[in-house]
Amino acid sequence: MIKIRITGTVFRYDESGTMSIVELTYSTTDPKQQIYANGQIPITTAEFFQASGLDSMSDMVKAKLIERLEETEEEPIEQ
Repeated sequence: MIKIRITGTVFRYDESGTMSIVELTYSTTDPKQQIYANGQIPITTAEFFQASGLDSMSDMVKAKLIERLEETEEEPIEQ
């Protein structure tokens, strides 16, 4: 099983000083040490405050990674 490790958080603020988005920095590797991945996944502030810890955040990253992997080329990526 591939485990996702949260390695950091970046808080982004809008012009008014309100937190607008949270980027979860992650890294992962498979048990055979053959697949590596790392990056940042944006989540909403509501998702961040609903997360009960690192395991919840890891689950969010996993779900969002799977979403991205399953997107077709026709679907635009939101930024």
